Amino acid sequence: MYSTSRIISVWLAVLSLVALACSDGADEATTTAAPSNIEFGSGEIPDSVPEDFPMLDSAVISSTLVNNDTGYTEMIVRMPAELGIAVQYYQSNLPTSGWEVTESSATSDTKWQLTATGFDTTVTIDFGVIGSQVTELVFTFEPI
Repeated sequence: MYSTSRIISVWLAVLSLVALACSDGADEATTTAAPSNIEFGSGEIPDSVPEDFPMLDSAVISSTLVNNDTGYTEMIVRMPAELGIAVQYYQSNLPTSGWEVTESSATSDTKWQLTATGFDTTVTIDFGVIGSQVTELVFTFEPI
């Protein structure tokens, strides 16, 4: 589940970038580039995610956010699988990849949350049904 403060932080960062892009350049202080410590991306796993993190080949990485100052990484992925299959994939593949699943439970009929630790990192995966046999996963990686 997304925390309100995390959602607000991401939206504030996005709005700041939009405001910078729309500025007329009159004030140098408001036209500087976005801080180099935050990176947005899509389509591939960021370098900040531990190597060999399990990912289904047919999964689509729709967006990523990396804060290089704090080590925080968020990755939103769509997986062509029902909720139960997506959860089972990670419950099975995380331990064989060096992660310890510390918590895994349903938060509603259409949502699940799993937490694991490994490689000096905690990952929280929020699973949510978004369509027939499509599950959206939000991965949050934070250093321990």
